[in-house]
Amino acid sequence: METFLWENLSNTLVAGLLFAASSGIAWYAGFYRWRFPIQKEGEVSLIDLIFGIGIFLLAAIVIAPGIAGIFIYLLTGSIEVGKPDVSSWINIFAIYFSSGCVLLYAASLRREKTLAIWGQETRERHIKSFVFGAGAWLVGYFAMLFVGQGVATIVTFVTGEELVDQVAVKQVKDLLGRPLLFTATVAAVITVVPIVEEILFRGLLQSWLRQKLGRVSSIVLASLIFSLFHFSSSQEYSNIPLLASLFTLSLYLGFVYEKRNSLWAPIGLHMTFNTISIMMITQTTTV
Repeated sequence: METFLWENLSNTLVAGLLFAASSGIAWYAGFYRWRFPIQKEGEVSLIDLIFGIGIFLLAAIVIAPGIAGIFIYLLTGSIEVGKPDVSSWINIFAIYFSSGCVLLYAASLRREKTLAIWGQETRERHIKSFVFGAGAWLVGYFAMLFVGQGVATIVTFVTGEELVDQVAVKQVKDLLGRPLLFTATVAAVITVVPIVEEILFRGLLQSWLRQKLGRVSSIVLASLIFSLFHFSSSQEYSNIPLLASLFTLSLYLGFVYEKRNSLWAPIGLHMTFNTISIMMITQTTTV
């Protein structure tokens, strides 16, 4: 335990130095300066937000598992969802199905609401915003790492418990020996998941909160809700550093959304974060 604690402490110090260096460079380059608030052409209503989140939850928790269960029953004559491979495929189907439902819902909104969510920039500007968001990983990741390691050190010191992997990380590690499942999961994690989560938490939630509370408060509150969305009781004390690090990441996601006035900025950051995280997991895990 003492070795684990000192390892966490040294990691925190290294992460802090990297964060200070990257943030200093970013500050000098004008990264943390944003424009004056931009008047949106349309507004996101509470009904838009409720429908978006409701469609996602209904599709992911009820409809997708139901469809998968019926398909498995017709194919095999029984529903054995307890088997690891079967459960994994159902989870993957639920991700793609619920993501498709959210994308269809977002596409069905009126033009002014679409502009309020995605931003009023040109296609070329959206591409630049995506690249800007991807580059913001160099700052956001070290901030997230510093906060996560720091909180993990405190939690370990106070509780005396060694922390476990995030559920999502454990699931990816478990799939390394199953190429087809692994590929389908990774494809979802680095493409559709960032897009859908950014539509829900930045495009809908943060946009609606901004209309009520202003930019800074909306970023903070949306980030808090985003981090709590990733809570899992099975992670026990590990939830504390995990949620703290995700809250930090979400602050950057919300910031680049406001700075660039384009949803493609946080999508770029989110995709880059997930992609590099997957690469790190595969490099440090043996099958």
